[in-house]
Amino acid sequence: MVILEYIWIDGYQKLRSKIKIVEHKYQIINNPEYYWNFDGSSTGQSMTNNSDLLLKPVFVCKNPFYKDAFLVLCDVWINETTPHQTNKHINMSQYYNNLQVQEAEPWFGIEQEYFIMFYDSETSSNYPYGWNKSKNTGFTLKHDVYECFTPPFGTIQGPYYCSVGSRNALGREIAEQHMLYCLDAGIKICGLNAEVAPGQWEFQIGICDYIEIGHHLWVARYILERVAEKHNCWINFHPKPVPSFNGSGCHTNFSTKKMREEGGMLEIHNAINKLEKEHNSHIEIYGDDNNQRLTGTHETSSISTFSRGNSDRTSSIRIPINVTRDKKGYFEDRRPASNMDPYLVCSKLIETCIL
Repeated sequence: MVILEYIWIDGYQKLRSKIKIVEHKYQIINNPEYYWNFDGSSTGQSMTNNSDLLLKPVFVCKNPFYKDAFLVLCDVWINETTPHQTNKHINMSQYYNNLQVQEAEPWFGIEQEYFIMFYDSETSSNYPYGWNKSKNTGFTLKHDVYECFTPPFGTIQGPYYCSVGSRNALGREIAEQHMLYCLDAGIKICGLNAEVAPGQWEFQIGICDYIEIGHHLWVARYILERVAEKHNCWINFHPKPVPSFNGSGCHTNFSTKKMREEGGMLEIHNAINKLEKEHNSHIEIYGDDNNQRLTGTHETSSISTFSRGNSDRTSSIRIPINVTRDKKGYFEDRRPASNMDPYLVCSKLIETCIL
């Protein structure tokens, strides 16, 4: 018997799953035998009097939580010929047979930031993982801030970025277990680190082509949510859950074949010029509540203006130091929020920079 864990994205941009147990595992992708229905009225995707929607598998990988099991990422369809409006994979799949896109060979790498949270029943509130409870002051950080981390060369957030030690690396057991599960599943995770705020972490997905990138990020998010369950925690993908600390982004690194070749810097700047003209249309699909994060403070640009810079984390588009040195490579779009849909963001980058 084989365990197939179907995963899909609901009407609230959240992940759902249910399990089907089958006697054999045949070809699952594009096989109507493995289409499955679900109650869309319970996921914000249909009405109760016409609630059946279809799950169509689009990506399969090993399930790290079970033996003889697979994760099956699915698109949501109204019927076998009509995609549901919440099916954003359609935005990317339209380019799968586009010759211009294939010749450009776009590559993506995504840096997913998130907060690990826990719920305190006494106060009926959620707090970042690793914060201590005090009878007098409520929840506070585990320790006083290092004296050396004072302006202008540091801030209260200084001790946590890429930190080591139980006072600063809050939630490492969750972040590293997630990394190992992703590797076991065959997800293209390529790194992780503690982020600037306490209880905040980041993992990176890539290098992926335009067919892989959305599938691998969504499944990585699912695995992270499942790992957090085991620790009685939950994952917060909101771009600004703690007002006084850095928010969470989903920085998207992008390149084409010409950008990666000699003389690629000219191609990089040509693409950035196109992005500047389309700044507002990109912001519209770069994540909910992104205005709370893109304020021009806490290592962000302003949501209302477009900017570029070398090694500049206050810019909309950052050109990394190694790219400046080599005069070829890729650029980092720092505008997408942590709750962005990679199908939308990556297809928009293809549309603007290539097409």
